[in-house]
Amino acid sequence: MADCKATAAQLASIANAIRLKGGTSTALEYPSEWITAIQNLVPASGGSEITPLDPTAIYKVTDTELISIANAIRAKGGTSSQLEFPTEFVSAIQNIPAPTPPIEIASWASGTDEQIVALLQAAHNGDIDLQQDAGWAVGDRRTISIEAFSDGDITPPAQTRVIVISSFDNYENCGCVMQFDFEDEITGYKSAGCMFDSTPIGGYNDSKIYNITLPTLVAALPTWLKNNLIEFSVKVATAPGNSTIKTVTGNKLALRSCVEVTGAAGSSGSGYSGEGSLIPYYSVSEKRIKRGAMYYASQSNQKVAWYLRSPSTLDGAYLLINSSGNSDWFSMSPTQTYGLSPFGC
Repeated sequence: MADCKATAAQLASIANAIRLKGGTSTALEYPSEWITAIQNLVPASGGSEITPLDPTAIYKVTDTELISIANAIRAKGGTSSQLEFPTEFVSAIQNIPAPTPPIEIASWASGTDEQIVALLQAAHNGDIDLQQDAGWAVGDRRTISIEAFSDGDITPPAQTRVIVISSFDNYENCGCVMQFDFEDEITGYKSAGCMFDSTPIGGYNDSKIYNITLPTLVAALPTWLKNNLIEFSVKVATAPGNSTIKTVTGNKLALRSCVEVTGAAGSSGSGYSGEGSLIPYYSVSEKRIKRGAMYYASQSNQKVAWYLRSPSTLDGAYLLINSSGNSDWFSMSPTQTYGLSPFGC
């Protein structure tokens, strides 16, 4: 660059670009005032334009001023070009992007749906850390409303349930920033539910819960939640009596495995390893105890046994967590019913 001469009209056009972009509402009569005004830009909150008294008047702009002004524009993101001439300044100032609005911090428990979605998206984009920046923690609880739904055999009523943050790990590399579990069972499921419709008993991917019940439950979730679920895969033994670990894809909700809840394969070695690892929430043994409506309304809030996705080493048997919070196995039959308490990402 070098010192140059510019008319008052040319200088006013640059000043007006700054004013309209939100740098200041002052006159900005001299180029030496522009640098601070550009640094203070708050786009979309600018002032009105000015008109010079003598548009043809000539002013000298020094090389030092031009470089400083150009650098201020470049630092604000208006352009990456050299900006060697004042005539380039107007469009560069107009191209300075609006700032990213600040992320509103809210708790998992009491934040609005909109705030929670914004925080989840910001975390997914790498803009914040949900634990360090938002103060979220494993065990934090949030109450949601679920619509009535039906899987063809059962119709759980509309209800409120609590979902808890269970881990901040990226589950099976699905891309999630957080996992959540239902704190208790889904009300109304045990009245007529079952994991398999018929015998022989196959793998988890053959179950009614995987194929029908959980997808219909997903559809009944609040819009903000179901729209932000990330599809994931789970590791699970192939079938009762078959230790081969397979990957079951296409989950938006899934049952936990025995090792994810207890840290071990199952009571008395009745299950298989390789189905994941202990989830932080369940490292506190009391959290493995679920409550909910059982067969009769008078038994609501009772401790319940709840399904796991893990097959047993015994033919025709699967694992569950019993009402004491310990792993156990049960002989599967179409009439055998236990609680439904899935997780999501």
